[in-house]
Amino acid sequence: MSSVRISSFRRTVLTSAAFFLATFFGLEIGARVMDGEPLTLADNYITRDLGRSSFNGANNYDPLLGWVLAPGRKTGSPEYSFTTGDYGLRMHQFEIIAPQRGGVLAVGDSFAAGSEVSDQFTWPAQLESMLGVPVHNAGVGAYGVDQIVLRAETLIDKLQPDVLIVSPLADDSLRNTYARYGAPKPYFDIVDGKLDLRGVPVPTDIISSRELGLLRSILGHSYVLHKIMTQIGYYDVWIDNSLRYQQVHNNEMGTKISCLLMDRLVKIRNERGIRVLVMVQYGGPDSLGKEPPWYGQEVVECAREAGLQTIDTHPSLNAVSQRGIEAFQELYVMHDSNRVYGHMSPAGNHFIAELARTALGAQLESN
Repeated sequence: MSSVRISSFRRTVLTSAAFFLATFFGLEIGARVMDGEPLTLADNYITRDLGRSSFNGANNYDPLLGWVLAPGRKTGSPEYSFTTGDYGLRMHQFEIIAPQRGGVLAVGDSFAAGSEVSDQFTWPAQLESMLGVPVHNAGVGAYGVDQIVLRAETLIDKLQPDVLIVSPLADDSLRNTYARYGAPKPYFDIVDGKLDLRGVPVPTDIISSRELGLLRSILGHSYVLHKIMTQIGYYDVWIDNSLRYQQVHNNEMGTKISCLLMDRLVKIRNERGIRVLVMVQYGGPDSLGKEPPWYGQEVVECAREAGLQTIDTHPSLNAVSQRGIEAFQELYVMHDSNRVYGHMSPAGNHFIAELARTALGAQLESN
């Protein structure tokens, strides 16, 4: 009797499994047909979505830098626009204009690119109005200091600027410690006291099957499961957003890399005869503190020790906060009922542009 019961149990399990698989594949095929998805299982939807968020319509893959702003894009309207021209430079108006050679080249992250404000309100755009010479905005969101300096080096021959403004956010030194920061990126190691560039050409695949794990590597090919996870609110858990980031150094190493990168800027100045200004920016919470974060201050000090002209924007921003929180918050795009600080506002970018204009004027007078 026991063998009969076991055999019956096995048949029940096998029948249930076959029914489940048939139902699942029926749902899979039906969902794909309804949504116009290919019927093959070639795509892993987790890997696809992790990559899609990084190399979307706004960004293009770059083998040296990881990503750059896609050139020739006009989004929004003349009232609020984000426009890019040649080399992914952000325009200063809702119009694409070929860049002139000379003038000022500004490199940095999203604070330089001018996230959350229209073309004409970025600080490079406002600096151009103040100086009356071309100011090329080559800022790219989420860059580390490593990518910022590499970006400057790739554009110098193309634009032949007279002045180079390197404007990282204080946090950008910490991004030097990543081989993947939302997307794969280049990174430096330090070997015998010198920088050694790693991770180039930058890989196009954001994640490997090994990193996904066995479960996601297999089930990630299911379109219907991916759709269900999205609809029930488990999308971020399902794709595991933490996979977008891979840290390879500690934070102290990040600032050491930034300091060694200052030597590359000195080389640009000496060999090309280009004026170099290093201007460190800060987010709202960092600017409120009386002392700047150590990883921002170290970059300023290293740039000064290297003989580069610097602007530490922290004292000026903090001075505004001492006059009142309302005046200070006008410098940033505020969110969540003024509890969360975003990027610089048009007024904040004007404030930064004035600091840059004053420093450039003083430099010109000294020459």
